[in-house]
Amino acid sequence: MQQTTFTITGELSEQGLLQARASLDDLLAKHGYSLPTSNPEEMATRKARALRERVGDVTWKFVRTIAHCYEPEQEFTFESLLHTFSVDIESIRSWHRNMSKATKRIDEEMGAEPRFLESRWDGSRQHYWLTHVMREALIEADQR
Repeated sequence: MQQTTFTITGELSEQGLLQARASLDDLLAKHGYSLPTSNPEEMATRKARALRERVGDVTWKFVRTIAHCYEPEQEFTFESLLHTFSVDIESIRSWHRNMSKATKRIDEEMGAEPRFLESRWDGSRQHYWLTHVMREALIEADQR
């Protein structure tokens, strides 16, 4: 029986290694091997660091301010963020859009859990909140 070989190439950096790990995890899953489960705190830390590396200063200021201004599980809306940032709603939407593009790619590479922002719809607007584990990871990433 002939063995199949594989090669994973990438940049030797934290981000490059995370992408290589994600590729290896995908390969393991495709061939029916179980993936090791990661501890939520470790995964949140990795995801928060990746987000910090991928977004610009303005978008990171948006993320860090939310992490510092809202307690875990404390809900906020775009409207409440208007008071936190003293800007127009379009700026809030733009920053959220930029953050969401980056978090979507990170979730695709590292898995959806833990989520960056939890949310619920109340019939008229979206409510968001940070879990304790993600809030702590974002604050830690901000201090690096």
